[in-house]
Amino acid sequence: MKNSVTSKFINVSFCLIVVIAIIIACATIIEKQNGTERVLKDIYLSNWFIALWGLLSSTSLVSLILLWKRLKTSIKWLHLSFIIILIGSLTTHVTSLQGHMTLNDSYYQFQFIHNESHIIKQLPFGIKIHKQGDTEIQVVSNLNKDIYKISPNNPLNKDFYRLFLLSSDKNLHTANIFINYDPYGICITYVGYLILFISAGSFFINRYKKFRRLNKWQKCVLVLIPTCSLLYSLKWFITDEPTPVVLHTGWLVVHVSIIISSYILFFILFIRGIIWLIGNKNSVKKHPDFIQSQYTLLKSSVLLLCIGIFIGAMWANESWGTYWNWDPKESWALVTLLLYTIPLHYKILPLFKSEKVFNIYMVVAFTTVLMTYLGVNYFLGGMHSYAN
Repeated sequence: MKNSVTSKFINVSFCLIVVIAIIIACATIIEKQNGTERVLKDIYLSNWFIALWGLLSSTSLVSLILLWKRLKTSIKWLHLSFIIILIGSLTTHVTSLQGHMTLNDSYYQFQFIHNESHIIKQLPFGIKIHKQGDTEIQVVSNLNKDIYKISPNNPLNKDFYRLFLLSSDKNLHTANIFINYDPYGICITYVGYLILFISAGSFFINRYKKFRRLNKWQKCVLVLIPTCSLLYSLKWFITDEPTPVVLHTGWLVVHVSIIISSYILFFILFIRGIIWLIGNKNSVKKHPDFIQSQYTLLKSSVLLLCIGIFIGAMWANESWGTYWNWDPKESWALVTLLLYTIPLHYKILPLFKSEKVFNIYMVVAFTTVLMTYLGVNYFLGGMHSYAN
């Protein structure tokens, strides 16, 4: 009876993952046709879509409780971290305030306009421009007359309010500021991030023991992947082409190198899947660890993509005051993550214990990686389209 109940909750959870992934993928197409504001209102920020995420969190939590004794400690905390992050996101959605204001160097500004209601809100302090540059401003507070610098990747943090520089006009002596007030959600979310990174780190530490048993060529490949990814991400620092100021940060190197590493591993899974499907079955059978190494590669690639996405969310929160903008590339990266997590649970999903099904899935699922990395740039656009 207990196994039957567990199976039902597990199946519902994975069905919800597929449904959410399909909705997000369709939403990016709808956004191209009808605009960002429409899709945010009707889908991403709608009550029914939030309820769908809530239902996924609930069924996943119940499944986790039912499977608790069978799971390793790191796996338990890894899954709990996702639930904590979603709770933090919901808290931010319900309790936070976002708005905007225009500063000048003549008088202190105490008010800002709430983005959703357009109602004027009061700040607990006043600020005005003290000194103005091309890509940064210095502001002074009416409370202690201290001078603070605001620039891309460097917001002003004061009394749980974070002020981000959107634009600056030296001729008019004005600056447009985005304001985020989130005293509760950010704490919960960052606790989830911390648990996630610790859990993921423990996995890679355990994998290192197996890494030492690999042959010379396998070690070279696994060392070259992060090296090439790091060099690729560094091109933003050495290129002569103009790039947004917000990209001039170490966040970019870490975020891009980890994401690209995961894409390379997905590509290897794709190639190995084709080899298994069209190759000589007898030669594959001579390597009994082939399919097990596929599962190990999948775990590593999914964890890297997951870490890369959440590091990107942290970067966005520190640079723009929001974790997630539902930009098409962000959305497709999430679709990729959701769909690749399904075969990762092959031990509780009998379908993926079939080597044929698993490898077919690895080949087909790679289309989401291609869409994320190439398709979005050339067909959907968005603020990440500079990556092309």
